[in-house]
Amino acid sequence: EFRHRSWIRESVFEGLEKRKAGIVFCDINGLKTANDQYGHEAGGALINESVVLLTEKFNREDDEIYRIGGDEFVTVLRGEDYEARAALLEELKLKVAQAENISSVFDGKASMAYGLAVFDSELDDGVSTVFRRADGSMYNKKRLMRFSGSRI
Repeated sequence: EFRHRSWIRESVFEGLEKRKAGIVFCDINGLKTANDQYGHEAGGALINESVVLLTEKFNREDDEIYRIGGDEFVTVLRGEDYEARAALLEELKLKVAQAENISSVFDGKASMAYGLAVFDSELDDGVSTVFRRADGSMYNKKRLMRFSGSRI
């Protein structure tokens, strides 16, 4: 289960600067293609199947996943998931790479880009800058994926 953008409030991030935490920004590639070529039912299935992958990795006791756009999701990593963030991202990468496609509904080249940023008091003046850095990291990954033909 994930929460929609309307659930994101500063209170979710309150105190983030005072503890170890990170933000993972994920973007599902291929949603527009799924919707345009196979219909919105296929696009919806792609979103749902992608959420399953994300919740398998990031929906533990201290984490919540938020849908912030049509194909964009954010999770705040705290506690054990924060400490294991590199391993969790590697597991996500392997899980998506092993899947023939993220979606079983269509045979397009769906994929997922992600970016991680952790609060750094020398770089960040608040949660919004961590969020922007995670978003920027995700877009850098997306550009590399396009250049290399990688799916994650």
